[in-house]
Amino acid sequence: MEKKEGKMQIEDQKQKPKSTLRNFITKQKDTFPLKIVILCYSGGAVCIFPFLVLQMQKIGLTINEIGVLYLIIPFGALLGPIISGMIADKIGQYKLIFMVCAIMGALSCNILLIIPKYEQNKIYLNCDLGQMSVNYSDCNECISNLNYKTSQTFNLKNCQPCNGNENVEFNCTGNSFENFVCPVFNTSKDIEITLSLSEQNSSCVRMVNNYTQPDTANIEEKERCSKRESCDYKCDIPDSVSECFHQALLSDTFIYSAIASFLGNFFVSSSFIMLDATILRYVKEHNASIGKQKIMSMFGFAFAPLLAGYLIDSYSQKKGYKSYLPAFIMSDVLMGAACLFAYKVKMTADKNTSNIFRDLGKLVTALEVDLFLLLVLVLGCNFGFIETYLFIYLQSLGAPTFLLGLTMTVGCLSSIPMLFCADWIDKKIGRHKIFVICFTAYAIRMIGYSFIRNPWMCLIFECFESITYQLMWVTCLKLCPLLAPKGMLATMTGLAGSIHYSFGKGIGGFLGGHLIESIWNEDFL
Repeated sequence: MEKKEGKMQIEDQKQKPKSTLRNFITKQKDTFPLKIVILCYSGGAVCIFPFLVLQMQKIGLTINEIGVLYLIIPFGALLGPIISGMIADKIGQYKLIFMVCAIMGALSCNILLIIPKYEQNKIYLNCDLGQMSVNYSDCNECISNLNYKTSQTFNLKNCQPCNGNENVEFNCTGNSFENFVCPVFNTSKDIEITLSLSEQNSSCVRMVNNYTQPDTANIEEKERCSKRESCDYKCDIPDSVSECFHQALLSDTFIYSAIASFLGNFFVSSSFIMLDATILRYVKEHNASIGKQKIMSMFGFAFAPLLAGYLIDSYSQKKGYKSYLPAFIMSDVLMGAACLFAYKVKMTADKNTSNIFRDLGKLVTALEVDLFLLLVLVLGCNFGFIETYLFIYLQSLGAPTFLLGLTMTVGCLSSIPMLFCADWIDKKIGRHKIFVICFTAYAIRMIGYSFIRNPWMCLIFECFESITYQLMWVTCLKLCPLLAPKGMLATMTGLAGSIHYSFGKGIGGFLGGHLIESIWNEDFL
């Protein structure tokens, strides 16, 4: 009997590891669709963001106009998560709202590919041995209004050779003579040209009556244009006539870009928050770990932009011109895959059967919720300040562009161990202490940045992002179900996300900009 019992105990001990392994594999199999959703959507969203601004520039928008757009689009990121969260709670369909927002976000971003390019007007100064003329590339209404003036004076500043793709160009075209001398002016000199009215309105040609140069001693004849060749120079357009040569703020290009950018941020930020709400609900039903699920997002953040950049370079090299189409296609494929796997995720959601607006009022007036949102707001201000101005600070220290991209990769990879242990840390030390640690980590990052003189030293402090960002947000997500009434989980998650990533980030960037402007020095952080 004793031998039989001993054999039975040995067999039980051998079976336990198998049972534990089987449970682990079963749990991973159950969470596999959700992990793929997180990986694909994170990669799909992030791989396109760095190239949206470049696509806007490609279709003709200036830096100032893009800046105006970025004053508008944060409102989409602020409103989207709250509205989508309320709708998801009302109908009790987190997956459906996530898929709709992901698809609409991808379509909105793709609008930038089909927006017609804004063709900026150009001035061509055609210099001939006998006479000079000014040609406008587009006879628009603004140019036509200049026809009624007896003369027009242009002070073209900062002239220098260019490749022919700038807003203003000097085309010195050869004539019947074998060679024609093209003067190259110093970049600090002004060129004053007085133009008189001409009858050739159809081609927008103006004859030059006189041509003066304030300081002829600084004119250098460096290049010669042979017959049928041209020398191109770029100059700054004076403010008095600049509205005739660039009117993109009133163009369809600008309007369509504003609409596409607003909707893109509205739906992409909504889908991110709905994905977080889906994770919260899923881990509750399957007794899984929030941090371990979000590890997959780090792989998407770290490697998707690198792959997109490689595809863009390869495609552009084959085409012979810069094209960001591969990044958009890659984003569409990954987001489509995320939606397909989201359909396979098995989960339920509580449906709000009462008045959603009344419940929202009760939620935002609860003292513990307000204190939590205030805490998230302050963390968001710190997040926005670093995200907005860190690269500017590193560039002032002489950081190469490669280092700026490497900071993101280091931050993502260092966050993987933290996310793996995030739930365990939460149980061991408590959420309140985690928030104290997060504020301390922010202080260490900022003080550390201010002391470094070698930009590569920033990588040490970028590792603290695993605390200030990933651990902090996992803790916030774990608090949302405790603070949200039944049927308001998505709304609570949307509020927290909007306060941190939109409102708080905006305030941090705004206040930080005024602070830097008033006391700019290497220690402004």
